[in-house]
Amino acid sequence: MLLRSGMMSLGVAGSCGIGGYVSVLCVTQLGLNPIVGILIGSGVAALIALLVGLSVLHLRAMYFAIVTLAVTEIFRILVRNFDITGGPEGIILPNAIFKGDASGTYWLMLAIGVLTILVSWLFQKTRIHYA
Repeated sequence: MLLRSGMMSLGVAGSCGIGGYVSVLCVTQLGLNPIVGILIGSGVAALIALLVGLSVLHLRAMYFAIVTLAVTEIFRILVRNFDITGGPEGIILPNAIFKGDASGTYWLMLAIGVLTILVSWLFQKTRIHYA
């Protein structure tokens, strides 16, 4: 669901993929810290999701779902055809975050998950939610 608005979005995978690829490219190509890469990837994914959202949020019901699925497929095709993304094989990034420590990665993902739930809950309490 799209921020508890009742609209079903099938474009989440595209946003996650964009954020992931931007994060990995920041680490491998620019030599940035992995945490900084995650923040930049999240920001780029949010910006692209905002731009896509502004253009398709006027659609309703299955039309919205179909368009968001199509946008995700467009992103997938683009990523598979760019050499910088590794093409169909992708990019391997071994032990980039916390030097491969699984417990550090777990706690980071837990914090991000809790923050996401908190933001969603706070959004539900605003007037915008009713619009």
